[in-house]
Amino acid sequence: MESKDYIIKVLKSKTFYAVLLIVYLVNSAMTINRTHNTDKLERYYGSTGHGYATAAIAEPIEELIPFALEQLGKPYRYGAKGPNSFDCSGFTGYVFRNFDIKLSASARLQAKQGVEVSKEEVLPGDLVFFKSPTSGNEQIGHVGIVVSASKEEGIEFIHSSTSRGVRIDNLKTSRHYSKRYRGARRVL
Repeated sequence: MESKDYIIKVLKSKTFYAVLLIVYLVNSAMTINRTHNTDKLERYYGSTGHGYATAAIAEPIEELIPFALEQLGKPYRYGAKGPNSFDCSGFTGYVFRNFDIKLSASARLQAKQGVEVSKEEVLPGDLVFFKSPTSGNEQIGHVGIVVSASKEEGIEFIHSSTSRGVRIDNLKTSRHYSKRYRGARRVL
């Protein structure tokens, strides 16, 4: 009988309901966040299959990639955010900002945004990250935007290179970038 009385006493206490409410709110917030992000990813990228990108690209990406390609040949300048010259994170920020997507100011901070994506599942519009070229420095130091991805052709990305400005490179054929590759993220 004591345990029954104790349970009734706990159920009558305001503390029990306060804790129950907090647990409910935290669980609801986590569920909303998961659902919200999944909906955004599907709306932004369309359906995705397994392996390299073979699914149809959603409308924002169909506009984002051509806009990025319009910047080809523009010169690199440290700290530049466009529209006439760019550093690497300035370039990605400029392109995404034109589609109302705000990115952080540095490659290192952009590498913390969005959702991590495996190399096999990158899609056009994903960001690719590279370690600093400085020997011994393992921090993220460079970023680009995936233009295309296939098993046969590899991952092509557009970026602002310090020596050549805005250009396209291929992760499969560029030894310089393939050995520095550190991951990809899908940013909304």
